Parts: sequence; structure tokens; C-alpha cells
Amino acid sequence: MLKLIEDVINKLPILKQGNLSYCKLIDLQNSLFKIETDDIEISNCSLTPNYLDINGTYEIYHQELKLNLVNEPMFEKYIYMLFRKHSNEIAPYFLKLHTTCFVESILPNKSIKVSNIVKWIDYVIGDNSNDEDMLKTIKKHFNDECFDINKLYIEILIHNEKIYSID
Repeated sequence: MLKLIEDVINKLPILKQGNLSYCKLIDLQNSLFKIETDDIEISNCSLTPNYLDINGTYEIYHQELKLNLVNEPMFEKYIYMLFRKHSNEIAPYFLKLHTTCFVESILPNKSIKVSNIVKWIDYVIGDNSNDEDMLKTIKKHFNDECFDINKLYIEILIHNEKIYSID
């Protein structure tokens, strides 16, 4: 029996800030490592990384993971919608960002490889740890000298309908 992504997330410790709920990205990663199957069942949802500490919140929207249940492959249409170019025409950085942050399962299948989510987590941690602009922002707003992965949290939004309806 496949685990549901929501079941994994619901077992994680939650941090409440106002009306928002977050869980640590590293906690999600550790939970995914414990899953005994290669696949996990998804719903249409998005996981948005945030850098949180007592000084505030920094949303990292451009690295939001979009998990999509679709009737047909939508990645090329998604890229074209964003850039008005085909995937082979955009810069490698943006192609890697979007191939990592856009995961789809073709219905009636509702599962993806757990490794897709782990790959996204590794990307978020690695990309932000080495990004000069991110490090400057962290230092300016949070007085941190370096990127602290323990301050990376995710906000999870479950969507009742398709995230992207691309015609």
C-alpha cells in the first residue's frame, strides 16, 4: 500500500505562525528516507520553502514544488506558459529549476517516485546554500552569517482542483 504525501506531512511537527502552518524541510526529508517503497501517492499540492527565524520569514516562492495530477504530460505546456519558449530554448538554470520543482503524475496513476521530492529538497538546500544573493538576503534580514538549513520550513497547500489548467 502506498503512503499518501498528506499522511507523511501530517505526522511532522508543525510550527504555527499566525494562520500559517509550517514544517521543517529537514523533517520531511528524514520522513521520506524512512518510506519503504519507491513511490508515494500525491494530490494536487504545492510545497513552498520559507526561511524562518525570530526576525521574520523569507518566502522562497521560485523554488515551490508543484505536485500535479494531470490527464496528459503538461511540463512543456507549463514551460511555454511561463517563458513563451520551449524547454530546449530556455537557460539551463531555469530548466533545472522547473524540472526539479514541477512534478506530475499522469492519471489514473496518482503516485510519483519519492526520489523526486528528495531531489527537490536537495536542490532547495544546495541551491540556497551556494547562492550569493540568498546569502546576502539572509545576512541582511536575519543577521545570519551563513545559510542555516534548520531554518528552512515548508508551507503546504493542498489544492482541490488542478494547480495548472493549461489548454
